[in-house]
Amino acid sequence: MKKIIFILSLFLICYACYFIYNKTKDNRYYILSVGDELAINTCLDTKLNIKEHNTHFISNDYRLIDLLNIVTYNEESIHELLSLSDILIISIGTNEINYKLNNDTYEIYTYLNNMINNYRKLLDIISRYDYKKVYIIGINNNLNNKEDLFIYLNYKLKKLSNSYNYTYIDSNIKICKK
Repeated sequence: MKKIIFILSLFLICYACYFIYNKTKDNRYYILSVGDELAINTCLDTKLNIKEHNTHFISNDYRLIDLLNIVTYNEESIHELLSLSDILIISIGTNEINYKLNNDTYEIYTYLNNMINNYRKLLDIISRYDYKKVYIIGINNNLNNKEDLFIYLNYKLKKLSNSYNYTYIDSNIKICKK
């Protein structure tokens, strides 16, 4: 009889703990956007319960190497924000590649491959953290020419994103449907 009472009370205690945990669990998401303005303009599910959307590391002046250095050397305590994040949105390189194409196209494919290698280094560091979802936004063609370069770069970026099981979003496709 004592065993039955003990097992029954143990079951009730476990059920009570489970019930209390589910009632007090915070289901809101902490979102961190890094890179350029496209990371802010990404439409998220409106049903998503957002706790905070941090945009401290958004700047049109950021280059990929700048963001890589910030993450590598933990500038401005970005590692703390990365560890808090449930959802990470990365969009970087659009302004950098557009500037390069407007000013100097010498050895452009070497430059693009270096960008992809820097992206790989960035994603290696980012992958150390546990996220519910990571979105990589492709490079936007603001120039409306040299389409083959953007197709090449976005293909490489999509392939890299898929190798980390991250969601790639093509920036040339309308993201939000109203």
